[in-house]
Formats: sequence, C-alpha cells, structure tokens
Amino acid sequence: MKRNILYLFILLAVFAGWWYYYKVPADVKFSLMKTEFPEGSYGTLSDFTDGPAVIHFYAAWCGPCMRELPAIRSFIDRFPGIEAKVFLVTDDPWDKIENVRKQIGEKINIVRINSLKEIGIHSIPITYFLDKELESKKEQMGACPWEDENFLKEIQPIIQF
Repeated sequence: MKRNILYLFILLAVFAGWWYYYKVPADVKFSLMKTEFPEGSYGTLSDFTDGPAVIHFYAAWCGPCMRELPAIRSFIDRFPGIEAKVFLVTDDPWDKIENVRKQIGEKINIVRINSLKEIGIHSIPITYFLDKELESKKEQMGACPWEDENFLKEIQPIIQF
C-alpha cells in the first residue's frame, strides 16, 4: 500500500513538472531578447519598438502555428498601423522565414532568435501582449482567436489599436 502511494506521488510530481514546463507561459524578458532582423541588423526588441507590442512565437514545422498565420494576417489588415506592433519570432533558418513571409506578406515583422528554448519557450504557438514598457500583460498559449470580438476587446487596451 505504501509503495502504491509512493508511485502515485512520483507520478503526480512528474505530471506537475511536465505541466509547468509545457503549459505555463515563460517569463520572457522582452526588452532584453536579442533578435536578428531580415536585413541583417541585430538588437533587442526595445531597439525596434517602444511598445506596446504583440509577440507571436512560431516555427515553420509547427502545423498549428502555420494554420494560425492567415488569421494574424487578417488581424493586421483589419487594424491599419498595427503591423509595426506585431512581431513573429522564430528560431527557423532564414530560408524558411522567407517562405513564411511569401505566404503571409511582406509587411509582417519576422525576427529570428538563436533558440526558442533558450529564452524559455517550450510550447508553440504562444503569443504575448506587451504594454508600453514591454512587460507582458496577457499570454495566450495555443492559437489566438484573432477574429473573436471579445478577444479583441480584451487585448485592445493593452496594445492600443
């Protein structure tokens, strides 16, 4: 009986660790996140935007990520001027990034980082909505409901579109 309880406790601990590792959004320091832009410039996110911003982590190999990109494109098209506030972030090589850019359009900011895992991103897609200080005010694990009016009302005060 005691052995069964011990096994159950170990199983619960493993599950809790997995849950925390994959299902809790990472505490990313966006103002310090080193990025590479397509034209070859490097810097931190704060070098390229003064906030607020939408940061969407994706990868070309991720099916749900790729299915979400048209909705992000529609979101940007719906709110003129917001494209400067939306950044897609990946650790894909530039040739894959260019293929994604061809699919969704040139006006979307796609930046590259060395490794998603290096900054604590272990599950994608994930989107962060940052205030003017580039501090996360909302995180959405999995696909965002970009066309849902209630969702848009929730994020509007954060990113001010």
